[in-house]
Amino acid sequence: MANYKSLAGPVHLEIVTKPDIVNIHILGNSLGVELPRFTIMTEQLLLISLLRVGTGKLIKPISVGSKYPYGDQIDAVMGIRPQQLADNCIQFQVTDLQRAFISANNSMWAFLQPGLDQQKLAIEHNQSLLATVQALLLKKIPSGSFSIDEIATSLNLSKRTLQRHLSTLSTTFNDEVQIARRTLVVPLMKDQSLNLIEISYLLGYSDPESFSRAFKKWFHQSPSVYRQQSLGMFKN
Repeated sequence: MANYKSLAGPVHLEIVTKPDIVNIHILGNSLGVELPRFTIMTEQLLLISLLRVGTGKLIKPISVGSKYPYGDQIDAVMGIRPQQLADNCIQFQVTDLQRAFISANNSMWAFLQPGLDQQKLAIEHNQSLLATVQALLLKKIPSGSFSIDEIATSLNLSKRTLQRHLSTLSTTFNDEVQIARRTLVVPLMKDQSLNLIEISYLLGYSDPESFSRAFKKWFHQSPSVYRQQSLGMFKN
């Protein structure tokens, strides 16, 4: 399930196995994006339900926790009182995870697995492409040489091919540029040796007004107000 989880949504399961215990950490696929409370609890309930239905046994986790508070009603369903922790995780006995599924169908799995593997490889390739585009943009934007033609050449692709790949991922080159600019702007704003005009040019804007408009869309306040607040917090 952890191996193919990326096919069903933006969730990644990290498995840590110890001699008697298995910890399952529930993470987001997107770097820096926190999974919402509903998603975390749904995943934890899904794992418990899957084990119970599959094995026909009333399996209970050893511990359940997340970064969010739990309601009292969920205790009876999970069979344990969840805790608010620094991590989104659920813990089982190894012996419970080694129980055979009464509904196991190896023939059906042998039929489905090749297709699932192909989809998984496609997702991993797409994620790798976006990560590479972002890495190139983060490197090239401050130099001013970050046109789509230059990025495509760095990837050994034609401009049209890069555009087509990005389109299949429901994004555009301009969208990716804005994501990279927003990533770069935070450390630049903390650098007191740079004024706002210099920051706008380092981010590839032709004029400070364009930078200011983009900044307000990202942070819902002007660059000058944001900088005053962030520098004050940084000094404290």
